[in-house]
Amino acid sequence: MKKTVFLTIILLLPILTFSQENNKWEGKRERSDRSERMRKMEQFEQAKLIEALELNEETSIRFFSRRNEFHSKVKELIDERDRMIKKMEKETANPDKVKKNDLREQINLFLLQEEKILKEKNAFIGSLKELLSEEQIAKFLVVENKFRHGVRDFIFKKENKESQKK
Repeated sequence: MKKTVFLTIILLLPILTFSQENNKWEGKRERSDRSERMRKMEQFEQAKLIEALELNEETSIRFFSRRNEFHSKVKELIDERDRMIKKMEKETANPDKVKKNDLREQINLFLLQEEKILKEKNAFIGSLKELLSEEQIAKFLVVENKFRHGVRDFIFKKENKESQKK
């Protein structure tokens, strides 16, 4: 238990320290800092997953390799979906030029893209059955969901504090 608390504190310390600093960097440095924070959050999430799932070294390597591959595929699908949204946004910005058939086709393509994302997620979770027990898969889904919500809540709280200062 002490080891877990210590690990959590060590991994959270850079994130908490950064959140207290003023936003004084711009341009490339800001993007670099953002990517560094993302890398640290990913490391923290990995540590939480290894602990929660009680993964040994070999299983951990195979699990994260598979997970990284899944994230890469889904990122590509999401990027394509985002391009579709931007295209629809551009076309709907001028209501006089909107062609209903074009929009219907774009909506259908968007829904197909969403299905591809869901299929990829289903395939990933199905592939975990080779590595993890049902209990470990369930724990993975819970930890991942809690982590994602925790990060989102942290970001919203930070944004609210910054908007209140203005």
